Amino acid sequence: MKRILVVLSMMVMLVACSAQIAGAEKVKWQAPDFKFGAVTAVEVESINMHQPTYDNFVTENGAESKVEIALMEAFAKEKVQFTAPIEGETVSSTTVDPSKALKIIVNVYALGSQWEWQEPYTETRHVTRQTSVVDDKGHVTKVSIPDTETVNHPRKKIYTARAEIEFVVKTADGSRVVYTINDSRDNYDTTDTSGMLKRITHEFAEAITED
Repeated sequence: MKRILVVLSMMVMLVACSAQIAGAEKVKWQAPDFKFGAVTAVEVESINMHQPTYDNFVTENGAESKVEIALMEAFAKEKVQFTAPIEGETVSSTTVDPSKALKIIVNVYALGSQWEWQEPYTETRHVTRQTSVVDDKGHVTKVSIPDTETVNHPRKKIYTARAEIEFVVKTADGSRVVYTINDSRDNYDTTDTSGMLKRITHEFAEAITED
């Protein structure tokens, strides 16, 4: 029983640590009467880049193009025809049934990283040191001795990768909104947004192509 409690305590600690490293928040709505499973084509009407509201935020280079490519890959996985703006024009190679098509407006509120200063601090660590002991018969034995060491951490910048994207989905004729979602995610101590962007777009593509 004691061993089980120790394992459970370790699991709780791991979950708590994970919550500090990465976060996600979704706010969504969908029309209950719309048949998303019948969708065979989507068209991105526009990708709108907004000024981030975070302090010390650096937008990722080529953010708009990366969002478009991530969406294209996500809908390809769902085997749904995908068209998007290319140099201001919408390119489509296949005529589809309008009742099975959707238009998407993309609002990118953040895709990049935010930095902040971490002040210098001192950390005391518990360590184990190996040493050799010689007994009165000349036998050498290695033993472990608990010890502490002090580590001085200098002032440095800490980065948090952030992605906040809103999708507004309309019927092909644009007369009705059938789905909206604002997906906001962050990942501590990194500037890499690729994993978050992939998860956001893939989960979105699944949501509007399945009942």
